[in-house]
Amino acid sequence: MNKVTRILLAIGLILAVAAPAFAEFKLNGYYRMIGYNEQKKMITQEDGQGQQFIDQRLRMRANWTLNDYVGLVYFGEVDTTWGENNKAAWGQGGMSNLKGGGADGVNVETKMAYLDLKYEDTNLSLGVQGVADNVQSIVANDDMAAAQLTQKIGGATIHAAYSKWDEDVDGTGTSYTSGSANETNRRNEWDDFDFYLLEASYKVSDAFKVGINGYFMDDNRDSAPNDISVRNNEVYFYGVNAAANFGAFGIDGFVLAQDGKMELSTGQDMDYFGYAASVKGTFKLANGDIGLRAIYFSEDDEEDEIGAWQGFKGEYAFVSENQMQFLTDPYVMNDGKERYAEADAATQGYGLMALVLSGNHKLPQDMYLKWGVGYYMAADDKANIGVNGAEVEREGDTLGYEGCLRIGKKFFEKVDVSLNGSYAVYDDFYDNTVTEDGKKGDPDDTYKAYLMVNVPY
Repeated sequence: MNKVTRILLAIGLILAVAAPAFAEFKLNGYYRMIGYNEQKKMITQEDGQGQQFIDQRLRMRANWTLNDYVGLVYFGEVDTTWGENNKAAWGQGGMSNLKGGGADGVNVETKMAYLDLKYEDTNLSLGVQGVADNVQSIVANDDMAAAQLTQKIGGATIHAAYSKWDEDVDGTGTSYTSGSANETNRRNEWDDFDFYLLEASYKVSDAFKVGINGYFMDDNRDSAPNDISVRNNEVYFYGVNAAANFGAFGIDGFVLAQDGKMELSTGQDMDYFGYAASVKGTFKLANGDIGLRAIYFSEDDEEDEIGAWQGFKGEYAFVSENQMQFLTDPYVMNDGKERYAEADAATQGYGLMALVLSGNHKLPQDMYLKWGVGYYMAADDKANIGVNGAEVEREGDTLGYEGCLRIGKKFFEKVDVSLNGSYAVYDDFYDNTVTEDGKKGDPDDTYKAYLMVNVPY
């Protein structure tokens, strides 16, 4: 037996022994490339800012099952916006502007890394992972270092999570000493930002499901070393949700209250308050569905309270309504999230009311059509901004309108190619909000159009 033969046999034996383990490994994720042509709304010029660029992302999630109870997950991401350095060093990771080098670079990001434990109806995961609320992500939907538990008991499901968002390290590089001006290591102080989630749902029948929700943001961070302006900042969210189906028609919704307190070093206390609610009716068609969603966030109309909504961690709310500008585009990568309805109204104390009509349709030859039309207005054209409750007023309460259209086709069963477009019209809420050449003006209509290649696997 010659040397080559022995080597080949050895490799074959190794593969044969390892083959059962290979079956426990799964890789999933997506490749996505988007070519943008868009106009962004700005406060410094009426016609906004035009952008044309090509964005690209590869996400790979490795799922390794050790046995029936134990698994490990690593989720990596590579962003390579064409011609830009992205998160790599200058001239790397998408750029190829030097004669002596290509576009490769050190730009792999860790999105998730956690231990996954399963035993009968119990699932516990520990590590950096995705944590999301079940109220359209108006509180949180993000990757975070967390412990997350899901427990099923008959028709009931309990979902609990704890996450540390910030250990409160000031990052100056100066070592910590008591009473110093810079405090880098604060692991020994109660000055963290923690998040708690508790949800419970019960399946009454195949057609009806109810649930309760509770979330707590406990922010004890110092605003600056040895100069604490906020002593304690606690925000609670609690409410109920329900979903019901009546044949081809389904309805689901939630009501959530915002409560809590901000304690200031001046001795003044500011109470949080507010409500959010949303309901959607969906009618199933032979080739898809049509839905109508109503959205409400209360306004801030009290001087000694904070009514602006304190959630939206991860900025990924209401992504199923086929909107791109007033709400979050679900396919966004490095373009930035406009989400004008939330950013300009709900989180600024004006509140928000919206109606969004949307449809999803399957077409012949692996084609599809998605569309959405939204109307947005503030709950009030006045708001009390900031801790001191200074009242500001807009010219009106109507934010505007948005129409979106997506049409796509699948090639080779996996490659999804689509053309996506959105047009937004701004109304009197935005009157005189643009300052250009020292003069007040109104923003022009904006648009977003992109060609997307999306390959989920």
